Amino acid sequence: MGIIAIYIFWDWARIHGAIWGVLGGILAVVVRRVLKPSKGRYLGRERLLIHENGMQIENGAGLLRVPWTRYAGFLEDHQVFLLYYAAGQYRLIPKRAAPGRESEIRTRLSAHLPRCNYRVGSAATELSSWEQP
Repeated sequence: MGIIAIYIFWDWARIHGAIWGVLGGILAVVVRRVLKPSKGRYLGRERLLIHENGMQIENGAGLLRVPWTRYAGFLEDHQVFLLYYAAGQYRLIPKRAAPGRESEIRTRLSAHLPRCNYRVGSAATELSSWEQP
């Protein structure tokens, strides 16, 4: 397809002058960039299920089951829950995603994970020494 388009532009430019061929080529590049789908990483809405064995995460890419042993701990503030995999690696769960269910999520996380903050004292050592199974 690209070779045919180049030939058409070349032939047209030969007949009508080089400047029109150059302008047509620029227009083709602009149109291609506008019509080309973006390479965004948005995978659609996520569905998060918290159960006894771990968490199940569903999105446009598929289904992922993460056992509790993969997490080092969790931290929460007034807007989010952070589930740490390791120092600086975490999954963010916004509280606005489950309004009114914060206490239920907190209870389930507390039952399986310790509260920790990798920036403060012993939790930093605890997370930095943690290894994934």
